[in-house]
Amino acid sequence: TVPAKEAQCESVEIMKCLTSKSQAASEGRLFFPDTQQKLRDYCKHLMESLDCARRIIDDCVSEEDKNIYHNLTQDMVGMNAVLCTPGSSLSIRFLKHVDCFKSVSDRFKLCSDRYIGNIVVVQSQSQEEQIKMTCW
Repeated sequence: TVPAKEAQCESVEIMKCLTSKSQAASEGRLFFPDTQQKLRDYCKHLMESLDCARRIIDDCVSEEDKNIYHNLTQDMVGMNAVLCTPGSSLSIRFLKHVDCFKSVSDRFKLCSDRYIGNIVVVQSQSQEEQIKMTCW
């Protein structure tokens, strides 16, 4: 049998973790929450996805790659933490201007669809190729 840590680092397990957590957001159902409750629901899914990615990075990549990942994502993770804090200045402003975000959602969808397509391409590659395609 495969040890638990190795099993969770297999590409199938990684993709299962990431896609199950991000599916609702990628479908657009929760991306533009326009109430505090909808924002809380969105943030729950978002934080689960970020936690999934963090566990994968912590358990499955070299120290050097961990540092690169954390350097690239720390601002985004911090911004999402603030956005997901009820009553924060950012969450209040986001909800106030959510109609503006909705008005440009078609452009986001185009980018999102391209990203999802890239994920599918990456997923079909060997683990070594996946790492090259996503980390370099």
